[in-house]
Amino acid sequence: MEKLEIYFLLFIIYAILGWIIEVICKWITKKRFMNRGFLIGPYLPIYGYGALFMTVILTKYQNDLFILFSMAVLWCSILEYITSYIMEKIFKARWWDYSTYPFNVNGRICLVNALFFGLGGVCIIKITNPILFPLLQKVPYHILNIVSVLFLFVIIIDTIISCKIIAKFSKTAHCLLQDRSEELALFVKKNIKENILEEFSNRVRKTKRETYFQLKSLYKNKNILYRRLLIAFPNIEVRNEKIEKLFYKILEKVRKERDEYEHAEFKRSKNKRKK
Repeated sequence: MEKLEIYFLLFIIYAILGWIIEVICKWITKKRFMNRGFLIGPYLPIYGYGALFMTVILTKYQNDLFILFSMAVLWCSILEYITSYIMEKIFKARWWDYSTYPFNVNGRICLVNALFFGLGGVCIIKITNPILFPLLQKVPYHILNIVSVLFLFVIIIDTIISCKIIAKFSKTAHCLLQDRSEELALFVKKNIKENILEEFSNRVRKTKRETYFQLKSLYKNKNILYRRLLIAFPNIEVRNEKIEKLFYKILEKVRKERDEYEHAEFKRSKNKRKK
């Protein structure tokens, strides 16, 4: 149990350090404070999970820096990709998007982040873990137990509140997106004779971004917990598979009608030439 609680507190420490790093980076780039992350509190669980994962899996490579760096790049990139995918499926939104970054995979991970993961893995295994483990092992068991229970309680409550807020946020976003679907459907029908695939895709992306700004305006005077999400994830992209399938179903139908129209025009032209 003591070892389990040490690992749990290690998770908390790295989650808090990750939050501090993100806040500093955003302060440097945006010149303002941004409470980053899915949860309300000053911690980012993905950093905690990543650090724990590397501690358990990569410690055996601590004497080979190249393998340690490479494995940290690989495993942390996989973790970030899976996290992005699961969060999108659960909450119907893309919380971050690296599509504009070079060497990205489906906009979920990118080379720049992967290299930082590698450096982070080396620092964790070679520098911070050798400091943190001895310190935590010196803490009396009853204190470890109390602190672990308190942090666990706080994170559970935070997760419940955050999930409720995001569920409501997501529902509002999908309603806004549903309203815009009629506009897109009308655009497709009006341009039946044109090659509109690229333009249609651009309009879908534009609609998602406009939905974000509608949400920002809608939640401007709402509870700070709602506003925090829009600040923490400025590149959030609302996703609704049902609506997107409807968009592309309409598009496919229109393309079929266009092909039939062009075929009929070709036949008429051919008959005229014969006469």
